[in-house]
Amino acid sequence: MKAYLTRMARLEPDSLLAALATGFFALLVTLYFPSQIAAGNRAELTGNFLAPAAVSLAMSIGAAILVWLGVTALPALAARLAAIMLTGAAIAAFALGAFITPYTVDAGVIDGATTQVEFHPFIAIADSAAIAALLAGLAMFHNRLRGPLVTILPVMMLMVTAYSAYLLIAHGPGPAIHAEGEEEVERFYSLHPEENIILILLDEFDSEFMTVLLEEDSSLHELFEGFTFFRDTAGVTTSTAGAMPAIHAGRMLMGDRHLAASYRSHVLEGSFLSEVARNGGDSALVPPMQQICPEGVTCLRRDFLEPDARGLSGEWRVLTEIALFRVAPHALKPSLFRGASWYVTSQGVEDDILILHEFASRLRLGAERPQARFIHLLATHTPWNRDRECGLVEPDNTSIRIALNNMRCAVEGVRTTFEALRAQGVYDSSTILVIADHGARGLPAGMDIVDSGRAALGLGPGHAIRHETGQGFRMPAPGLVADDPFNDPRPLAANPLFMAKPPGARGALRIEDRRAVSLLDVPATICAHTALCGADEGEGVNAFGAPPAQERPRPFLSYQLAAVSSRWLEETVEDIVTPVTLDYSMVLDRGEDAEAALAVQTGPVYEFSRPGMLPGFGLNERWGRWSSQTSAGFTLCPGELSAPVEAFLQGRVYLAESSPRQRIAITVNDRPVFSRAYQHEERADREPQNWRFDIRPGDLDERGCARIGFDLPDAGPPPATWREADVRRLAIGLETLRLAR
Repeated sequence: MKAYLTRMARLEPDSLLAALATGFFALLVTLYFPSQIAAGNRAELTGNFLAPAAVSLAMSIGAAILVWLGVTALPALAARLAAIMLTGAAIAAFALGAFITPYTVDAGVIDGATTQVEFHPFIAIADSAAIAALLAGLAMFHNRLRGPLVTILPVMMLMVTAYSAYLLIAHGPGPAIHAEGEEEVERFYSLHPEENIILILLDEFDSEFMTVLLEEDSSLHELFEGFTFFRDTAGVTTSTAGAMPAIHAGRMLMGDRHLAASYRSHVLEGSFLSEVARNGGDSALVPPMQQICPEGVTCLRRDFLEPDARGLSGEWRVLTEIALFRVAPHALKPSLFRGASWYVTSQGVEDDILILHEFASRLRLGAERPQARFIHLLATHTPWNRDRECGLVEPDNTSIRIALNNMRCAVEGVRTTFEALRAQGVYDSSTILVIADHGARGLPAGMDIVDSGRAALGLGPGHAIRHETGQGFRMPAPGLVADDPFNDPRPLAANPLFMAKPPGARGALRIEDRRAVSLLDVPATICAHTALCGADEGEGVNAFGAPPAQERPRPFLSYQLAAVSSRWLEETVEDIVTPVTLDYSMVLDRGEDAEAALAVQTGPVYEFSRPGMLPGFGLNERWGRWSSQTSAGFTLCPGELSAPVEAFLQGRVYLAESSPRQRIAITVNDRPVFSRAYQHEERADREPQNWRFDIRPGDLDERGCARIGFDLPDAGPPPATWREADVRRLAIGLETLRLAR
């Protein structure tokens, strides 16, 4: 004991270095990076984090003291090894967290959806090797580095502590929302005996998902009694943020290109909920988007049903988990975030369908004024992670089957709500809408929108994307994004769910394919059935009176954000870079023919990087697009020909490891025009390839078109990632097509 106290009094360098490294590491994980993430996502958080930050600071100091006491008791060699390991961990954590995986300003990061990263074995090996090299260097030059590190680490600790305090003070709570006292909560469950408006928004619920669910479960036709399902519905943008002005006020994003200005005018001031409140009704919104609450409306967070489930301390725990995720070596990241929940706290991505179940169980009558409720739920958003019994499974955002499970579980929440409304006798008299803010956009570029790639990809407009259950998923017309400079790979995002029931409507669910509806029509459809709003219905129309598609252009905005900020009402942030407004046109051709959906028009050069769908090919990438199955093709329309012309295809070949060769055969209307077997030893996959063939006047049909087909029997998968095998079957990659007339 005397010797131990003597070593403590001497502040032996190795013990001191180990303690300082521990304190620095703890500050990074529990204070510095959580503060950064909190500042970048302030509008998604609820309170001031100075108190939990102070606790984190105390815990970091305590951890440093405990390590100092423990290492002091070790023999000299063990103390040296401990100092080296802890110092290496602290330096690696700072480098990884600050420079390698800086999840600092990703809006919505705390819901877990944006924390997933693509795992790659090379990166895992690389950063593991770098950490090993760092430890080796610290060991080799330990005596020389120990003194400077003992001086530098306290300075770094002071700096990160001061900067964390600045972030937490400067980025205080976002725009104030209404207090969530017991009175507001109870009022949320109280409806009027005669007049109620209920809007349920199921995020990312694609219209075609509902089509499939209705085919699989006939009871849904009875569940949605009195409803009309408008299948030809156009979204307004690819994102939730861009859709809110349309849903609240029937307005597109403003031309001045500021989300802040648009939200002030169309959400804060112009929402139909505010108009209902001004005209004698009582409106409530769950939750306010980015904490921007419409004037006169009671706004509640998603977690208000279970105030102890998350709250201030729960948020700080999740921020700490994300910080640990940031500083962890690449090989450990999949273990820390398991797609549906965090490893340490087991806190999961919100299953906010519980709000509907709670709403149903506590619903009562007694409100003296007409009521409006807008409930926005994320359980249908990626990551898709439910089985048929609504239990958690490993997320798979490429599986339509798992996506349908998420949608089905959400519909069960809607079922309990409707049953409660019927039990209270107000279902018939209520105006009810069930919508989405955009369609399914979680499917990645370069992958077929099929489940496990087991069936042919159909081609839009209106043709089915087939998967193993036999149902089809309708695609928007290719012209939707043909001029989109951002090359948006999310074509399904433009077809959100839109179902509406006016007061007094009866009978089984009616499916409406003739009327061309837009999300801009939400306020007008609601206000057409109540005297509480309607003075300004925006740019939309009552969906029940919407014209057919050929008579109604519907705008769809593609954009990129120049900046993401936690303060959405500041004029200087949220600029939209070069918005492009496109005319959405949906063709509801439910036929089985997956032929000739996108005709390649012959300009000087056709680039296969253009958005649109080609049968048997994946989605467009910046360079072009890969074939994705053993057969593929497209329709070429050169117009009238008086003599043969030569076609020049430029692209690349993929040689799968599972096959000794890659055979490629090209046909024009089944007439063979090219055939070759590429061998691995030729290394053809390392050089650009050119294919020449002729197109004859007799090849063209009455439209002046011919089908170009590809037979690719050796198509094979690219290397698998840690999460799943790549479902594509690659063979040929097309870049450009040119005709020599």
